[in-house]
Amino acid sequence: MKAYQEYKDSGIEWLDKIPSSWNEIAIKHLASLKSGENITSEEIEENGQYAVYGGNGVRGFFSEYTHDGNFVLIGRQGALCGNINYAKGKFWATEHAVVATPKREYKLVWFGELLRTMNLNQYSMSAAQPGLSVERIENLKIPVPPLPEQQAIADFLDRKTAQIDTLIAKKQRQIELLHEQRTALINHAVTKGLNPNIKMKDSGVEWLGEIPSHWDVKRIKHLVQRKKNAIKTGPFGSQLTNADMMGADVKVYNQRSVIDNDFVNGDNYVSLEKYEQLKEFEIFSGDILITTRGTIGRCAIFSETAEKGILHPCLIRLQLDEQLILKEYLIWFIQDSVLFKQSIFFESNATTIDVIYSGTMKQVIVPVPPVKEQAEIIKFLVDVESKVQQANEKLEKEISFLQEYRTALISEAVTGKIDVRTAE
Repeated sequence: MKAYQEYKDSGIEWLDKIPSSWNEIAIKHLASLKSGENITSEEIEENGQYAVYGGNGVRGFFSEYTHDGNFVLIGRQGALCGNINYAKGKFWATEHAVVATPKREYKLVWFGELLRTMNLNQYSMSAAQPGLSVERIENLKIPVPPLPEQQAIADFLDRKTAQIDTLIAKKQRQIELLHEQRTALINHAVTKGLNPNIKMKDSGVEWLGEIPSHWDVKRIKHLVQRKKNAIKTGPFGSQLTNADMMGADVKVYNQRSVIDNDFVNGDNYVSLEKYEQLKEFEIFSGDILITTRGTIGRCAIFSETAEKGILHPCLIRLQLDEQLILKEYLIWFIQDSVLFKQSIFFESNATTIDVIYSGTMKQVIVPVPPVKEQAEIIKFLVDVESKVQQANEKLEKEISFLQEYRTALISEAVTGKIDVRTAE
């Protein structure tokens, strides 16, 4: 896209040159900046008449309003410093939003996108809770084109950003479909196998349906080693308190260890004396650890190189009989299929599960192929995972490129680097 024919020094600290027909004006001569009114979280309603705007857009609704018209809003505090939003009609602006009220005519989208380009967060005051320095911003000079050019820039940005946003949305939808396909392939593999022509039978389980005729259906309690505590939940209640975990001798592995599959980091330890009291909760190489609260059903195999440690109350330990089921196969079933949670819901007669107890875990139903076939399914799913990850990374890079292009295009348009007056 072409540049303007003539440029001049801008006289603006953050911009070198502007088109010769543009002016430089301090923001305070264009608009007044003022924070909105205080409103408590309790006062904000779900079904009020007027939108309530904070630093990151609409927070809820209220029965009263502070402004009526079309305004640019600037986030004032914390991580949202300098964030730009648009508000139209009647609305309530909170104290976390700075409202730009026009002193002279300008085009809303042009002004808002210019402010976004300026990265106003850099003008926040250093403090425990960063806040925007309104006085500093009001005195900043900005490049101001004639009104017809402001309109041309606004129209161009509306048109081009809509096109880019549509492309981004399509790629985000592709990522969603990719992960839906991944889940479908995993569910099919661990319930129907890899051979589409195999003879099927009724599993006898309502939510499971048919499975290959040579597969078994077993509960997890029949897939673990035949010894005491092969299924073990972490210490209960007062057995292990936060104060206990301020020791220095034996590590306590928690949900974060499993979710991140990281057995190196973490700073929860118990004393040797406490460890002796909780020795039945020790974790051994090859144990499967499963998260049981909040983010349930995440799995990791305890590493043989990890230091000695015990279970956190939010974990369950499984010690499998690998003549019956391979660890990796069960992990695919628990962590990546929908079947594990279906089994828990069915056994618990519930629609939501906040905690998994050992009694529930023991009753989870698993479709079990012969071990050799399990290994083939694992290999297939690893290949699926690799292909999905590669495709996902490619789409994420494309989205990142489009987002960067969108930002650059806005910046070039509002600062006069490109002439959009005749752009298609």
